[in-house]
Amino acid sequence: MGVRVSKSFKVAPGVRVRVNAKSTSVSFGGKGMRYTVNSRGRRTATARVPGTGMSVQHTSSSARKNPPRRAVAPQASRATSAPAAPPKPGLFASKGEKRLYGILARAQGMSAATAAARCEQVATEFPAQRIAALTLAGLFALGTDRDMAIRTLGQVFASRMEIADDEFLRRYAPVKSFRMRAHGRDVAVPLSRDLVGMRLVQLHTLARQFDWAESAAAELKDTPVAQELRRMLTAARGNASPGEPPVTARPAGPGNGSPWGGKAYLDARWRPSRSPGGT
Repeated sequence: MGVRVSKSFKVAPGVRVRVNAKSTSVSFGGKGMRYTVNSRGRRTATARVPGTGMSVQHTSSSARKNPPRRAVAPQASRATSAPAAPPKPGLFASKGEKRLYGILARAQGMSAATAAARCEQVATEFPAQRIAALTLAGLFALGTDRDMAIRTLGQVFASRMEIADDEFLRRYAPVKSFRMRAHGRDVAVPLSRDLVGMRLVQLHTLARQFDWAESAAAELKDTPVAQELRRMLTAARGNASPGEPPVTARPAGPGNGSPWGGKAYLDARWRPSRSPGGT
């Protein structure tokens, strides 16, 4: 019978070191987000949504081959255990880009609700970062404020912009894909407009806003995850009690029958809150 030895200890607030027989790892962050890198080059970013049991994990590893032992200097060995520095806004980056990046850089030291409120504030103050800020606000709010998540992700979905092409999110987003269930297995869904729509289907279904969930589901690409969400939505609607009101009442959509169209409707329905964390 083999013996496995592992030791974990805290070296600073939010920083832990784990040592075992095969490698040493350093992790940074708190309950919501954590980044781990080990001496073998493996890097793992984990985002958890408090209170939901949902988590997203992205793992990458260096493709380098280990050089011969005699060619490895002590300095190089120490360097591989340090996390790679994330990109930073350049000297001439806009104020909005720097503000939004600053929220991500300090997100480990604040609650998800605070990070969501600050991202939403950036969206109101800096139009160039509006879509990126609303996307991040919605993702931060997923497990803490359902109304805020619906409000912010709804604006992103209504814009019909493909967030996969957003320059800020491509460069700075801490998580590039999310795991979602389809046919009994995990499927990686990239950060995209379709992902936003999938989250809205889940949120509206949980809130028993079935018409809105179906409107969002109708705009999703026909993927295994979208098919699974449509099945779950149909089952949830069938199990709902007759006349059961939604958790949070919402006004009816514009004349075209879709809750995602009409600028006047969006201005009234999706207007960001002026108070942090408010709905």
